[in-house]
Amino acid sequence: MHLDRTGPLSVAELAKVRGVKHQSMRQVIGSLEADGLVSREADPSDGRSQLVMLTASGKSVLKSARDARSQWLAETLNTQLAKNELDILRATIPVLRKISGKKIAGM
Repeated sequence: MHLDRTGPLSVAELAKVRGVKHQSMRQVIGSLEADGLVSREADPSDGRSQLVMLTASGKSVLKSARDARSQWLAETLNTQLAKNELDILRATIPVLRKISGKKIAGM
């Protein structure tokens, strides 16, 4: 989720980042809020606006989902690829880091 990387954002900012309509994002945020995964609080720089942030529960669910995906990917790579294919994949990591500008977890 974008909020764990950027911190609190308004519904409008989230909609823009995700490329969806404000109303659609408001519905998504409403569902996440009902599930206790996000909360809203007044924007200190604009009292008319609210910021959406992850709750502790939301962070925990997000971490669990990412951990599960990482585990699946590691198992899949180790069981489905030959050594030479893994070597080719490892050789691409510097290029992927360069174009993404981010650290690639576990590599």
